[in-house]
Amino acid sequence: MVDPVNPCPPGAGADTADGGLFELFMHHLPGVACIKGADGRYLYVNDTWETVYGLPPGQTLGRLNEELWPPDLAPEYTANDRRVLQGRETVRLIERTRGQDGMHYWLCHKFPIPAAAERDTMLGVVAVEVTDRVRVEERLRRANRVLGVLSGINSAIVRIHDRKALLDEACRIAVEPGQFRSAWIALSVAPAAPIELAAAGVGDGARPVPFDPARAIAGSPLVDQALRDRRPLVRRATELDADRVLGEWAADGGAIALLPLVVEGVALGVVGLLAAESDAFDEEEMKVLEELAGDVSFALDYIDKQERLAYLVLFDAMTDLPNRTLFLDRLAQQLHARQSAPVMLGVIAFDIERFGILINTLGRHAGDAVLRQVAQRLRATLVSAGQDPDHVARIGADSFAVLVTEAQDEGDVARILDRTLLPALDEPFSVDGIDLRISVKAGISLFPNDGGDAETLFRNAETSLRRAEAGDERYLFFTDQMQARITGRLSLENRLRKALAAGEFVLHYQPKMSLGNGRLAGLEALIRWNDPEHGLRQACDFVPILEETGLVVEAGAWALERAMRDYRGWVAKGLRPPRIAVNVSPAQLGRRSFVAELSRLVAADGNEPPGLDLEILESTVMQDIEDSITKLREVREMGVGVAIDDFGTGYSSLAYIARLPMSAIKIDRSFITPMATDPNDVAVVTAIISLAHAMSVKVIAEGVDSDQQSNLLRLLRCDEAQGFLYSPALPPQRIEEMLAAA
Repeated sequence: MVDPVNPCPPGAGADTADGGLFELFMHHLPGVACIKGADGRYLYVNDTWETVYGLPPGQTLGRLNEELWPPDLAPEYTANDRRVLQGRETVRLIERTRGQDGMHYWLCHKFPIPAAAERDTMLGVVAVEVTDRVRVEERLRRANRVLGVLSGINSAIVRIHDRKALLDEACRIAVEPGQFRSAWIALSVAPAAPIELAAAGVGDGARPVPFDPARAIAGSPLVDQALRDRRPLVRRATELDADRVLGEWAADGGAIALLPLVVEGVALGVVGLLAAESDAFDEEEMKVLEELAGDVSFALDYIDKQERLAYLVLFDAMTDLPNRTLFLDRLAQQLHARQSAPVMLGVIAFDIERFGILINTLGRHAGDAVLRQVAQRLRATLVSAGQDPDHVARIGADSFAVLVTEAQDEGDVARILDRTLLPALDEPFSVDGIDLRISVKAGISLFPNDGGDAETLFRNAETSLRRAEAGDERYLFFTDQMQARITGRLSLENRLRKALAAGEFVLHYQPKMSLGNGRLAGLEALIRWNDPEHGLRQACDFVPILEETGLVVEAGAWALERAMRDYRGWVAKGLRPPRIAVNVSPAQLGRRSFVAELSRLVAADGNEPPGLDLEILESTVMQDIEDSITKLREVREMGVGVAIDDFGTGYSSLAYIARLPMSAIKIDRSFITPMATDPNDVAVVTAIISLAHAMSVKVIAEGVDSDQQSNLLRLLRCDEAQGFLYSPALPPQRIEEMLAAA
């Protein structure tokens, strides 16, 4: 029988822990902890458990979740427990408990305790309270919610010029992306007339808004107060007993906010918002909501006065796009935001070729229809490219401009133009049942390369456009150097996409030498490209582009398969090849299917040792340490080695390094190169070697180019080394000759 005081009977690992030490450790643990049996019954709880939950061990041990916790929480706990026990995996999640002041939140680590000779697998749970953090995150979520509502409604104000449509859209934004339970807007239809319901929105799962337009909101004293005082009001649902109308609206609980709509000192109406949270509408939220009410008030005033001329100052009536003036203003705003840290921004100017011929042939109405469709396509394609659809403008009779803001470099601007915008305009346009095709030219200028202000960038984009129109280029960058660079980069990208299918990649192998006996100890597979145009190319010429485009996943899978095929071929010829190391990219390791795909590759050898090592950058492992540990542990179980590459450059925690299921550490060349002259680097290398050997991990030095480095590493008891001192990377035929001569 399991002792509830020391629930770990004799066995391996934690089961051999001394009972007193266990109690001492659990007593001082900064959180609640418990152990449950395979049947879900509590076997042990620490002292903090009783302090937090008020449940002494006598009332807890031997009982199930369903016997201790409320019926709305117990099934959640049990499901999480079952997930750990059935999956034999550690789970990290948030669980809730109910206190006198509401819900409390706990960050729980649930882990399986392996079965021993005298008992089944048990479940360990350690939890710390994170209620304050969760509540802060909730406040931030609500703040972001109202900011999103403000942004969405302001966007609607810009593009919607009909009063009813604008109010309906505002309510929809409030209850859909804004996630308010419901929203309504009531307005006075005439000066001094009672307000009436003008628009309403109901969120998912909420009751219909209980306001009848016939009686509207006239029966609510709080609405009257908001109109009279012209100040926002906030009330909890529990505070609405005296207001029958709003009390009915908030019968499901939560909180309400009433925001008067004031124009030139006169309250024209009220915006009502119902939130599910009883503590909603704090000071920060109300600041944003007051701004929202002001913006809606301005929009209504704008519509009422029909400021058509003001609209035409900034927008094109034909396409509803911003005109040149507004485009330059938005460009200037974007540049102002980038002054402290210049980030790439692109301005693209378009021109429709032979547009006058189209009009003379089919008429002005056909030209107008094409212009409207061009505008629609440009906006839609900007959205698909992750850009702001409001960053497109009509700048002339047959000219448009686009602002590209979310770009990492000039290549991003070129790709958006070449693969998104231009293909969209190449599709036929339908006018009166006739399919028309148009041809466009484009010019591009870049910030900060081609100018630091809006006028200069715009002028340079138009200059590039005129050069493109004068020549035989579909688009041109402002500078010839940039044009050549982008054209070459896109060409290289396209050729790399074809190279995989064409079998143009090859592997070369760089030997790793044992510093103990000087013999061949391993091989590192290095990818090369037999470029039909430029011959054999080193990895540094093309691997960065493979990584940028995502092709590195396919290329990495090919490299693993090719290395395994070469290894098997050498074994089949009676040679004795050493283990082959293949580099794994972050994109490969991050794939869910990585371990399964590697397992299928290794399984092709049957029961033979795979002779394969994976080399993974330290920085890659640290991107998601828990996921990396899990995957690499499965890799090691296949008989595949794991070497942490560029060790010492990834700022890893020693606590995590000790947990990594690795077989080797590769010391980065940045520590090896200066060893002969810098004692600090010698000290670092010495520490790395000592650490690795203490963990029974092999040490490999890369970038060894001199006898002095080699001798020093040998004295420091480094296991293996590679570099030009021993051999460059060699084609498979040369490696085979080396193995045959050994």
